Amino acid sequence: MTDATDPTADDRSEEGVAQPAPAPQPAAPSQAAGGATPPPPPPPSAPAPSAAQPGAAPVPPASQPAPPQPKPTYAKGCVTAAWDDIKATPGWLKKMLFLGLLSCVPILNFVVYGYALNWSREVPFGGRSAMPREVVTGRNFEVGFYYFVISLAFGIPVAIVSFPISFVPVLGAIVTLVLSFGVELLVMLCAVRMALSNQLGEGFKLPDVWEALKANWPGLLFIVVIPSLVAGAIMVALVLVCVGLGAVMLIPLGIVSGSAYSGATLAALMMAAPAAIAFVALILVAVYACMVASAFVLVLTFRATAHYVGRYAPAWADQAKVAMGYPV
Repeated sequence: MTDATDPTADDRSEEGVAQPAPAPQPAAPSQAAGGATPPPPPPPSAPAPSAAQPGAAPVPPASQPAPPQPKPTYAKGCVTAAWDDIKATPGWLKKMLFLGLLSCVPILNFVVYGYALNWSREVPFGGRSAMPREVVTGRNFEVGFYYFVISLAFGIPVAIVSFPISFVPVLGAIVTLVLSFGVELLVMLCAVRMALSNQLGEGFKLPDVWEALKANWPGLLFIVVIPSLVAGAIMVALVLVCVGLGAVMLIPLGIVSGSAYSGATLAALMMAAPAAIAFVALILVAVYACMVASAFVLVLTFRATAHYVGRYAPAWADQAKVAMGYPV
């Protein structure tokens, strides 16, 4: 009889039951080969992002030329802006009449150049004031004299070069005209640069002047040539009118010469004297009108050139401050 509490009974009963055998484990490669354990293979790397994958950032090229910058556009041209500045001055026509009167006096006409330049120099600095009240000042005379020096410095060499070339038919006239226009453009830019700092040496910094000229030389040519051509046409028309009126006024003088043999000389002289006086007065008025037109064109051209400098050479304003000793 078996004791229920005998612990060996469970053992014997377990031995009579077949137990499932454990699954065979494959041998490791290192153990089969009998060598050391090799390092595990590296994990697969993620593919580099490309432009075709969504959400990938585009890779800029190594070197790519910069796109051309668009040219700035302005609401008004330089000449129109200068004309608006002149019209903004109360009594501008009286001012032009006075400037024309000063232009008739040699040496004193330097004041006219200086007045136009000193008023125009404010544009590159951002100024838009009316024309100054005072005209005849020492500073205007000084700046006008500097302009005269700059004109001589460029005009004399060009005149020397143009003289022998002018004798060549057709080609000589073309070359002379091109040189004249080129020198006029340089003189205008040099004069405005000189006026910015009121220093003569600043007007002869040709590399800076050349860079400003290349920025938009057709526009600068329009500024310099067109107002002069318009004023020249007006002057020619005025001269033709004066010549026609003078021919009518000189008829009594012909009567005087014809009556010298007839004994009516006194009556003829009385007829001819008022006509001669009127003819001389007409000539003086025509000359004065031409001087007023020249002064107006001078002020307009310098102001328009200053607008050109403010648009295409804005660095000149800071350079002028440095030249005058002001902090930038």
